[in-house]
Amino acid sequence: MHLDKLFNHEDYQSKGIGTSSMQFIEQQFPNVSIRTLYTPHLSFRNHDFYDKLGYEKVKEVQLTSKLKLFKFQKQV
Repeated sequence: MHLDKLFNHEDYQSKGIGTSSMQFIEQQFPNVSIRTLYTPHLSFRNHDFYDKLGYEKVKEVQLTSKLKLFKFQKQV
């Protein structure tokens, strides 16, 4: 399963909504063994968030000279 886009407005961050959303999404697909997503390399809070949820950085993709994405993956 690949999570393409999920945004939590800054007014609602650090309230558990992102964690609840990710847990809900993962519960909807209990038979999926590999879950992936991309996040910008400078989005440090995202990196910590996905680490907390059990995702690991597995790849870096340079899209432009200024934009690099990190691929995170979680194996269940």
